[in-house]
Amino acid sequence: AVRALLGDKEAALRLFKDLFSRSKKLRWMVVTEEVPSEFLREVAGHPAASVALRRMLAGYQRATPEHICQLIEDLLFGQLIEEAHSQQLLKHRLMQKLIIWLYSGKGSTGGRSRQVAEELFQVAFI
Repeated sequence: AVRALLGDKEAALRLFKDLFSRSKKLRWMVVTEEVPSEFLREVAGHPAASVALRRMLAGYQRATPEHICQLIEDLLFGQLIEEAHSQQLLKHRLMQKLIIWLYSGKGSTGGRSRQVAEELFQVAFI
């Protein structure tokens, strides 16, 4: 239903907010990007938002560094970091892998991925 409403973003967001906590399928649709990841901002207070973001980030090797940086900057640093449940995400072993991958700059142009890796290191380990 949310996917059908994506032409009407306001209606889709309302439905997303109403269903997110109850629908595993909807949460998975965020992970597979059938529903825009930016919708997670609307449910940042729900622990499942961190889980969905972690699952999205777990596909880092198939994604571009720019996409992973955008997810980290916009969703993690921009919204979820304020939530207590984000600490589970930050302490997950995936963060170590992401930091190394981003810092290595594989597939990245410019220094953005290295900068995001350093910021992620700061919040996850210091």
